Amino acid sequence: MNQSPNEPPIVAMNLSTPFDTATSQDLLRRFEPVLQFTRGERFFPADVDSYLASCSLWVQQPDTQPVCLVPTGELSASMLGNIHRAETYASAATAEPPTLPAHDHERNVFFLKYAEPLGPADLAQYQREWRQKERDNLEYHFRAGRGRLARVGYFSRLVDALFSISLFGRGRVPGDASAAAALGYEQRLSSNERYCYYGRVVQQGPWLVLQYWFFYYYNNWRTGFAGANDHEADWEMISIYLTRREKPPCGGTSTTDDTGPKYKEPEVYDNQLGHVFDEQTAPKPVDIMCYEPEWIAYASHDYQGDDLRRHWLDPEVDKVGEHPVIYVGAGSHAAYYRRGDYITEWAIPFLAPAIDVTSRIRQFWRETLRQYANQQRTRRTSNIFLIPFVDYARGDGVIIGPSAQLTHITDRAVKPWDKPRLLTTDTPWLSHYRGLWGLYTRDPFSGEDAPAGPMYNRDGSIRTSWYDPTGWAGLDKVLPASQERAAVQARQSALQQSCIALTESIQAKEATLRNVSLDLEALRRQQDLFALVSQYEVQVEGLSKEVQQLRANLATEQTLLHALNDYAQQLSRITATDAETMPPAFLRSHIHRAHMPEPESRQYDNLLAEIWSAASIGLIMIAFVFSIFFFPPGYMVTSAVFIVYLVGAIEAGFRRRLGGFASSSAVIFAVFAALMLLFEYAWQTLIVGALLIGIYLIWENVRELWA
Repeated sequence: MNQSPNEPPIVAMNLSTPFDTATSQDLLRRFEPVLQFTRGERFFPADVDSYLASCSLWVQQPDTQPVCLVPTGELSASMLGNIHRAETYASAATAEPPTLPAHDHERNVFFLKYAEPLGPADLAQYQREWRQKERDNLEYHFRAGRGRLARVGYFSRLVDALFSISLFGRGRVPGDASAAAALGYEQRLSSNERYCYYGRVVQQGPWLVLQYWFFYYYNNWRTGFAGANDHEADWEMISIYLTRREKPPCGGTSTTDDTGPKYKEPEVYDNQLGHVFDEQTAPKPVDIMCYEPEWIAYASHDYQGDDLRRHWLDPEVDKVGEHPVIYVGAGSHAAYYRRGDYITEWAIPFLAPAIDVTSRIRQFWRETLRQYANQQRTRRTSNIFLIPFVDYARGDGVIIGPSAQLTHITDRAVKPWDKPRLLTTDTPWLSHYRGLWGLYTRDPFSGEDAPAGPMYNRDGSIRTSWYDPTGWAGLDKVLPASQERAAVQARQSALQQSCIALTESIQAKEATLRNVSLDLEALRRQQDLFALVSQYEVQVEGLSKEVQQLRANLATEQTLLHALNDYAQQLSRITATDAETMPPAFLRSHIHRAHMPEPESRQYDNLLAEIWSAASIGLIMIAFVFSIFFFPPGYMVTSAVFIVYLVGAIEAGFRRRLGGFASSSAVIFAVFAALMLLFEYAWQTLIVGALLIGIYLIWENVRELWA
């Protein structure tokens, strides 16, 4: 978010760009993904040039109004890349650079502004036209299905209501800005229909990483699909991790056109510099067909590390040939492996302590009080202070991908990809501009603020996915399958040598310990040698601890060696390219928390439950207001408890959990009654308790004496 005007771009030192532009583009096109959108989606992957041509550039300085640096229609990618030069932009009125206090550069927020809100007449006309499109073409018709509020409990709906009310008091994108952005994007498509992605090819350790970045004009998750937020501009990304395997077909590169991969003569290059050389000076030819995918990772809401990635052979990953399928969230543009409706829970920062407390209460309720011990636990355990939103990734809308590979498997129209645009640190607009790519609303939750570019976070720091693409997906600790067996064998050999060395050390230490123990026994039988005896006792104790530690280390390494032997046998039975021979543990053992779609059987309830979930918050608030007027002041607490209990009973009825509700109510009432008795009869309880404990101790001691 912050931008220093003279700051040079930062280059990740542990990454290298191994290929020239043509080879990188061939690799990207070989594995370019298939994007399946949900019906009603209005924004699709676009190029930044057309977006910037419709944007204005602004700067927000502390305690002042935003200043327009470049008006709409004059901004370009090259100008954005030279933002660190003051002479790049000029005030539209004075044709001179605006005054920016030098000492406040670290607090300046640069941002773009794309859409000016529509007027009432234009907004009404656009909405009428969109409804007509929905009637004429199913591709535009979106049906939410079961409401998100019907999927969660009452308290979560209450927190959601407070979150919705907070939109009036915090920074947000105007609701009609979504319609203005959609209208502008439609006009751009009508004049030049083009769908593109930005690609990055880097080598990090043993992995060749292909990053696919998708840019959207707008995120209309809130206004279009009842999601959490809206914001101008949206960057989404997936990564594919390749490893080189020396096996046929090698010796030729692959080029990709509308008919699929083809071979061509290898283009010779320098692996480090990317320059083309003679056959005599080049280390080896390029052959992208020798690179095979092993892992893939989709960026998604609130997931990180190991939970982001899947093995290429995981059945959860849908593919068309070598092209992975992405089910794109409606409006949010998050990427999912499976089609369906996903519950995404958002945490408000200031509610973090309450979330922690309720999680501990739930743990106490389940583990200590053993409630629901005999019931099957649901796949998703929600917290009442987390706000639920539904991300619709149904894949029943527009399809974008390599059209030649898709036309024979689907009757739906496929939008073809334009040629890949390469991203490197030498791209000026990528590395020099750290500002936001859309409107800066000053939202304290940052949900309505536009994101920064592929290289930076909103605060100006470098994205983990940019400087550490393998660590971002938890792959920095994983070896390619082609190297794993050799690594296991090397580890086995090292452990065997270590066990031999430990055994020899134990034998030597044991001999020393026995000798020193003999010396100690001899000294103990002599008079007036107390100081020497104490010295030898300390020595014996130290040697004994050393021997015990060495034995523990040996036992640990022998256990590890045994496990490695079993693991090596399992690896020997696995064919790396055959999913049928790959045990599930090899494919999914790294996943701690998998994000799965809601089961279809749970996606639709009866209409009465839908109406109750939508109206319950307002009804309960009205009931509380009526209780204030119709109940005496002394019965306010009683009436509140009654209303809450009634709501709980209705909720349990709709969710078919009346039995569990009755059991929980009995436990709660019993605990409450016990606390009331303790409060009313505290001294009597202490006296009776002390008497009972005393009698019990006497009985135990006497019984032991008689025994």
